[in-house]
Amino acid sequence: MNIQNVIAYLVKNPGVVNELDLGNASLIHTDEQTMQAIIQGIKKGKCLQIIYGTINDTIHLKMI
Repeated sequence: MNIQNVIAYLVKNPGVVNELDLGNASLIHTDEQTMQAIIQGIKKGKCLQIIYGTINDTIHLKMI
């Protein structure tokens, strides 16, 4: 599952976002900083622009 699918799922399932925020769930293969950026973006109703880096396949999220 790619990050776009994960974000789409979370947008449709806000209860899961709350569990992530409370620390009762986590996103596999996602560091804490990325997970918090996703949670904040979804909770604020912002669109997340996903930019994939070429070094070490890093993921950069930008709220727009």
